[in-house]
Amino acid sequence: ISIFNIFRSRSSVLLSRKIDRSQTYSLTMAKICAASLLSLLAVLATGPTASRCAQGFVAGWQQRQPSSLAPTTGTPASPVPLPPAFVSCRGGAATVASPASSSSALAAEAAVSSDAAATEAVPSWESLEAELEKLRSSSGDGQEKKPVLTLYRDTNGWCPFCERVWVAVRAKGLPYQETLVPLQGKPEWYKQMVPTGLVPAVLFHGDEDGGGGSDTGTSRELVWESDAILEALDAKFPETPRLMRKGEQDFDDALDLQNRLQAAGFAFAYGNRNGTLTDAELQQNRDGFDAVLDELDAALAEQAAALGTDTCFRLGAEFSGLDAIMVPTLERWRYQLPITNDVDILARRSHLKNWFDTMDAYEAYGGRVAGDEYSWTATASMFFRYFGGGEDQPKVAAGIARADAAAEKFASAFASSSTEGAHPQEAALEAAAKLLSNHAAVVADCLREEPLSQQHIPRASGTDTADVLLRHVVSVLLETAAPSPSASAAAATDLLVGCDADATAQGALALRTVSKRLCVPRDMGAPSAALLRKILCSVADDLLVDSEEEEGANTAGTREAVVA
Repeated sequence: ISIFNIFRSRSSVLLSRKIDRSQTYSLTMAKICAASLLSLLAVLATGPTASRCAQGFVAGWQQRQPSSLAPTTGTPASPVPLPPAFVSCRGGAATVASPASSSSALAAEAAVSSDAAATEAVPSWESLEAELEKLRSSSGDGQEKKPVLTLYRDTNGWCPFCERVWVAVRAKGLPYQETLVPLQGKPEWYKQMVPTGLVPAVLFHGDEDGGGGSDTGTSRELVWESDAILEALDAKFPETPRLMRKGEQDFDDALDLQNRLQAAGFAFAYGNRNGTLTDAELQQNRDGFDAVLDELDAALAEQAAALGTDTCFRLGAEFSGLDAIMVPTLERWRYQLPITNDVDILARRSHLKNWFDTMDAYEAYGGRVAGDEYSWTATASMFFRYFGGGEDQPKVAAGIARADAAAEKFASAFASSSTEGAHPQEAALEAAAKLLSNHAAVVADCLREEPLSQQHIPRASGTDTADVLLRHVVSVLLETAAPSPSASAAAATDLLVGCDADATAQGALALRTVSKRLCVPRDMGAPSAALLRKILCSVADDLLVDSEEEEGANTAGTREAVVA
């Protein structure tokens, strides 16, 4: 009525330029009506029904319609698209969630007080990629040297012979490029290129132009078999540290011990796959393995004593080809034998443990090539399932249960694990680069209804939620990689997403799934994986804590359900 009075008197007001008391009253009432209407809309947008509805106000309003108004035939109308809604983040940073990923995104926007710090949208993948390139350029990482060889190795990082060559190339400091080859179903081009069809292989690029002034150039050459590759690396790059010293007494003696250790270890770990060995034969294999391990520990003790130190490589103060040959199998036994055979190779062998400490601290190995305890434990579960002979066998089922329980124990500590390293910015850059280059596949994998592998790890739902959260994780990684990381980087993990308990739980589950599916060294180096897992699980923890604080009894058990 007040608005109608304004229109009725519009002409007289315009002519006289005067407003009487009734018109002033009408203007005031119009403002009150407008404010009341906006308040009503806010209530509808943030009410109980809307806050539980994936499309916010529009779908919430549709749910409030009487059933007689709902269409009875034909295709249901598509929800009206809504603009993105901002989500607050304590500590100054902010994220943005699409309506499909945030069931009460409008409610979250309304909850932000007017005097709060201005929120910022989570950057797009393209923006994050640009920021990564900027950081790489400023750090000099983007100016890579021309590779001198191509390493063909297995996709998963499981092949011990590939690992020997991989760590040797890095120990020599050679710029290289990689081509990953699956162990099963190798492509035809590889089988035609390498006569054996096996990995590893190395293509030496050569120097056809004579090296920019040299009278003679070197041609491209393909070499396969790990021993031959290690020898070729020394021959083709004499200016790098020499790794293979066959013919020298200490090297040959250590290599002989390594060959005996490997034979004894394989006999113990895999000699009874067909179940034909007697208990006496099994004990004999165990005793033989222990004896050679003790011999290795004694040799390392003698080497350390000669140097006057507790830690050393196999032949002294410098890394050698013996270390490259030893570490792949010893690494697996270190982490997997406690699960598969109830044997700890480090028990009562302090010098062998010191050798592992030396190797882990050696950047060429520990920074990228080394596997980590969680990955090898989770892989043990997969090996039981694939090669154990059937999950219906009691021993296989018991092994799977042990491996899964141990892996879950490690995963539960991801958020609290230490990520202190010599190069935290490099670790953050590697993790961010991997997520950026493969984000679509990562999102698809953590949401896959029928997983291709590790089916026992639960998957989540909600593509948009997972995508937004992973972009936030990359943002935190890039903050960490910045030359002067901002104080808000750590606080940004304390994320509050404005969505209901179910959507929050699914978002947290997606992040946890990514952390568990992350495999070292397949996906990235151990330092980068530790940092990424910590951020993923810290954000997941905070999502559930914030959801429980907001929803109270409605989210009871949510956190326990996701962790389980």
